[in-house]
Amino acid sequence: MSAVAAEPKRILIVDDDVALLRVVREALVASLRCEVDTSPKPEYAFELSLKKKYDLLIFDFQMPMIDGAMLFFLIGKVYQNSHPVREVPPLLLISRKSRGGESARST
Repeated sequence: MSAVAAEPKRILIVDDDVALLRVVREALVASLRCEVDTSPKPEYAFELSLKKKYDLLIFDFQMPMIDGAMLFFLIGKVYQNSHPVREVPPLLLISRKSRGGESARST
């Protein structure tokens, strides 16, 4: 009997802070031994989500043009209409303090 290795979990991280993307990616790969894709642009992340299946999505809540909640909504709409139907992975929205000192609000 041969043991079949389980596929590593796939995570997609989207944040307009490139330095933060690099740090989080390295930490997740080292600690969880998972596959991590990153993108500072929500548009590119949307394309990635259509090409690959992810187990977890981590998005910055506040990004230029498309925020994390809207990106998740768009991905969910496409996943609902795909054949065969794919489940939308869980989402973690990251909200950081804005540069002006006010707290960003997450719903």
